Amino acid sequence: MIVISGNYPRSENLIQKTRDFDRNRIDYTQLQNELEKEFHDFLQFQRSINPPFYSTGLFNYQDLIRPFSTFIQNSYANTLIRFEETNIFWRKLEVELNKTNYENLVNENFSKYLVEYLKINVMKDFNYLVSLPSPLTLTKYSNLSIKDSNNLLIEISIRIQEEWQKISNNKLAFTFIEYTEVNDTQNLIEFFNKINQINLDSNIKVFLFLKNKIKNIDTINKIKVDGISINFYSNPISNIKDLSIFNNFENVFLGVINTNTTLLEDLEKIRSFIEYFKKFYKYNIFITDDFYAELLPREVLDQKLENLTKNLIPT
Repeated sequence: MIVISGNYPRSENLIQKTRDFDRNRIDYTQLQNELEKEFHDFLQFQRSINPPFYSTGLFNYQDLIRPFSTFIQNSYANTLIRFEETNIFWRKLEVELNKTNYENLVNENFSKYLVEYLKINVMKDFNYLVSLPSPLTLTKYSNLSIKDSNNLLIEISIRIQEEWQKISNNKLAFTFIEYTEVNDTQNLIEFFNKINQINLDSNIKVFLFLKNKIKNIDTINKIKVDGISINFYSNPISNIKDLSIFNNFENVFLGVINTNTTLLEDLEKIRSFIEYFKKFYKYNIFITDDFYAELLPREVLDQKLENLTKNLIPT
C-alpha cells in the first residue's frame, strides 16, 4: 500500500487561482473555495489508492513550517530560504521566545490551525497521517535552537492528540518529516525518547520519514518510533550493513517513488526491491515518495501512484 506525507502537488487550476489572488483578480473567499475543492478532490483520489492512512495534501501553504506562525505568539514568517538544493523556497519561522513560555506559546489561533490547516473535523472520519517537521528541519528553517524545536513540537503534538481524542476513535499517526541531511542521529534519538514519554493513546502512532542522506544510517535502530521511512535513492540499500535493523520498527515506508523524474517507476525493479527487502524485514511494508512530492506536477504524481496501485503485486 502507498502512503503520502507532507505537501502534495497543487493542481494547475489551484496554481492559477493562487496567482489570480496574488494579482487581485479574485478575492480571498474564491481562493478558499478552490482550496477546499482541492482538498476534497485529493481525499477522493486517495480513496482510489486505498492508503492505510489519509493525508490532507497541505494545500493551504507550500511548506510545513510557515503555518506555525499563525498560532505561535510573537512569531512571523517573512524571509525566503531556499529549500535544500531545489528551486522551491520556504519562509523562515522567527519566534521571540523570550516573551513567553512553551505552555503559553500556542495561542487561541491553534483551534483555527486544527480546523483550517489540519482539517481535523473532516479527517476524524479517517485514519489520519499528520505531517509535522522533524526537529532538525524546524531548526534549520527557523531561528529556534534544537532544544526549542523539540519542546515546541512536543507541545503541538500534545495539543493535537488531546483534540483528536475528543472527536475520533480512528488512528492518528504523527509523521515527523526530516528533509535535511542527517549527519548525527543523536538529536533525533533524544527527541523521540521525549515523545515516547508522552502518554500516547494506543490509537496514536509516531513515524519518522527521513527524506535525505543519512550519514550514520546503521544507527537508526536506536530511534524509538513505530515506523520509519528511508529515501533509498539517496541512501542505496548496498550502503546499509545489516538490513535486519529495520525489524526494530513495526512499519517501514520504502521511499522509492522517484520525485526527480516524471517517468513512471519500473514495476519489476520496485517489485524486486520489495522482495529483497522482505528477506530481512518481517513486519509491515509500505511505499512512499523519496523526497519532496511537490517537485512533480500534480498529474504526474497521480499517474505514478495509480500505476503502482493498479499494477504492483500486493505486498
